[in-house]
Amino acid sequence: NYYKSNSINSIQKEYEKFYSNYYYNVSSLKAPQFEDKLNLNTFKIYEDYKLDSIWQPMPEKTDHISATFIPSSLLNSLYLPNNDKRNSELAIVYPITREHQIKIKLPTDWGIKNEKLYVTSPGFYYEWKVDYDRKEKTINLNYYLKTLKDHITQDEFRIYNQDAKKVDQTTAYMIYIPKNFSNLSSTSNGSNILFDGIVAIAKLLFIIGSIITIVLLIFWYFQRKKAQ
Repeated sequence: NYYKSNSINSIQKEYEKFYSNYYYNVSSLKAPQFEDKLNLNTFKIYEDYKLDSIWQPMPEKTDHISATFIPSSLLNSLYLPNNDKRNSELAIVYPITREHQIKIKLPTDWGIKNEKLYVTSPGFYYEWKVDYDRKEKTINLNYYLKTLKDHITQDEFRIYNQDAKKVDQTTAYMIYIPKNFSNLSSTSNGSNILFDGIVAIAKLLFIIGSIITIVLLIFWYFQRKKAQ
């Protein structure tokens, strides 16, 4: 067992080195903590890291920077074929169950859409959910993967290949902002613009209503004067 045969310090250094492949200047804040529940057949790892910066230039949008979040525990859990056809059975890792949660705290309220994907495929089951908490300004990314058997037959291979590509397309989640985002006011996001638009419409309706009321009062006044 890797966790029993290595010291906590060496594990901490290896984990830090692993995440440095994805984030610049990452440092571990404390040693990983493990929770092993044999009766439930679960093993959880709790880690804390400090990142110097998560933002990277965007080649396709030179005036923007982006941050990508990847569920590292799901990497290499599924085999992604290079070909659409296969002449023999495909062996997959079994049994495994992977659950990965990522929380992204945003500086302001962004126009994030909730998304979800459920894949029931020969050999595995997969869930992907994006839940945006507007009040807390937090994006919750939830991943769940479970293999159902140890191989894929030739007849199942085409469907497995299609479903595995769906999983691969949702593993990386990207957000991006303009380079001068720090100079923008909080009212620049979509929800506040929408709110300002609603307020403007309400003000316009109030003004129109006031004008109509004044016109009716004037009309009523002159009609009453004629009657006298």
